[in-house]
Amino acid sequence: MGIADKERGQILKAFAVASQKPEVELRKELQGFGKDRLSKHEYPREIEFMEALPKTEGSKIKRKELKEGALKALG
Repeated sequence: MGIADKERGQILKAFAVASQKPEVELRKELQGFGKDRLSKHEYPREIEFMEALPKTEGSKIKRKELKEGALKALG
């Protein structure tokens, strides 16, 4: 999801459910995966770890809630 950034206008922010790996290690692994397979501007520059992603009754991810939470965090 794109969020506002002072330097680039918008950056890609990813939301992930943390596994048993430390978050720092997992963040580097996910960004490396993105860098290897995507263009430079497409990989997630920011990753937020959550206990669980918000979902609907039909098990779809509530992207609107994720975006609203990200905007609140920016101020």
